[in-house]
Amino acid sequence: MIVAVPLTVTDLDKARLAGILYAVLDACDAPVRRRRRRAGSLAVWGESEETFADIAPYLMKVETTELLDWILAFSATDAWCGIPLLSPLSLDEVQTHVRRF
Repeated sequence: MIVAVPLTVTDLDKARLAGILYAVLDACDAPVRRRRRRAGSLAVWGESEETFADIAPYLMKVETTELLDWILAFSATDAWCGIPLLSPLSLDEVQTHVRRF
């Protein structure tokens, strides 16, 4: 079940500490996002990853304060293409779920 609720920065940090914070990031037209995606836990979208690396969305598990801070800073200064997700599932399980959409 997907439920949309507003989240504060405090909510996001609590979710990160609990190990349930993920982010779907859109790398389209943002070289900084393409470089940064290598710094987090990344779900590989399949064999076509290299072909679509510049335009594919990326699912990341947000495990560090540094990554969360980067996402928040980037979202405040640029056209943001990202979705925070909270889930107790593993990265692979979340990836399987979001690929349906």
